[in-house]
Amino acid sequence: MISKTFRKSWPGFLWILAALLLLGYSLQTIYQWPSERGFYYNLQAIENGRWAWCAALLLMCLPAWRVFKRGFLFFLLALLASVLLSRPLIQSARLTESLEREFITYKGSFSFSKWLFAQSATINSKPIHLSIDTLRALYYSSSTSRASAVIVLLHGGGFYQGEPEWMSGLASELANKGFDVITPSYPLQPNALFPNSSHVLLSHLNRWLDSIYSPSLKRPSLFFAGSSAGGTLAMNTAAISKAKVSGVIAMYPISDFTKPMHSISDVPRMVKAYVENNQHRQASPVFTKIELPLLLLHGTKDPIVPVNQSRAMYLNPNFSPKHYFELPWATHSFEYPIYGPSGQFAVQAIEAFIQEYQ
Repeated sequence: MISKTFRKSWPGFLWILAALLLLGYSLQTIYQWPSERGFYYNLQAIENGRWAWCAALLLMCLPAWRVFKRGFLFFLLALLASVLLSRPLIQSARLTESLEREFITYKGSFSFSKWLFAQSATINSKPIHLSIDTLRALYYSSSTSRASAVIVLLHGGGFYQGEPEWMSGLASELANKGFDVITPSYPLQPNALFPNSSHVLLSHLNRWLDSIYSPSLKRPSLFFAGSSAGGTLAMNTAAISKAKVSGVIAMYPISDFTKPMHSISDVPRMVKAYVENNQHRQASPVFTKIELPLLLLHGTKDPIVPVNQSRAMYLNPNFSPKHYFELPWATHSFEYPIYGPSGQFAVQAIEAFIQEYQ
């Protein structure tokens, strides 16, 4: 038979257990797990902890002091959890302010409701499949009648994996901002070796554009963009493109293959998939001579591609002008929860950059 003391105190014990679980979850926003599986835990806690945040606030409304004499001490657990889960939201809002200072004509803001309710863009129609030979692409049409720019958006995957669907969230958001977006596949290991992927992409690009735009109409401004390996490929492809390119956007790219990278991922496999033994310098965008506007985005907590890769790229005088935003709360693949603080900021930064240089 359950004693009267236990019947009276069990709600408090459950409250403490819930507070400890939430605190453990929220600590993952500042602690980095030294493994690829742990990286996904970090990503979800930082970008997608909206229900945990609501639960922490609820626990603060139901304090444990109703059961325990020193319950206010346990109340601090829920308070600390909510503070840690709020930190990325606050930092994202502050970074948006710096974005508005850099691009004076741009006005944007972090949407709390979008994060809380996981609202993402809905495209008026499904993306169009474009296939030429063995290379395919998804085309996301602008929500407006006339796109102001077309973005070639390249997926990541270390040059040995990945597919266009990986970029669907970001592509949808950018299409709803008034841009046409093409997310192509490209040669992967063993055919990804520099500069083969770039040459294959460029050989297909005009045929993709011809299938989308009428020859009698002036094409929108062209931008290359990508994340991780796709960011590296975007910079290298723009460097050799004969078409007029208005700018390049690279999110957490590898920019220098000549330097060792401390990573939780299989970096030697990534390098081997893209770079032959004697071409490390040629394949490194940091050594590329090209005068194009460049936007760099990188998370300080990135355990796969170190943030020093983008810092070195920003200091490289060969790209001009350059804009670099370091997300102090973010890890790798930060834009995949597109409604998260990092995903929202990425969309805002890309929109501001294109408006500036289209």
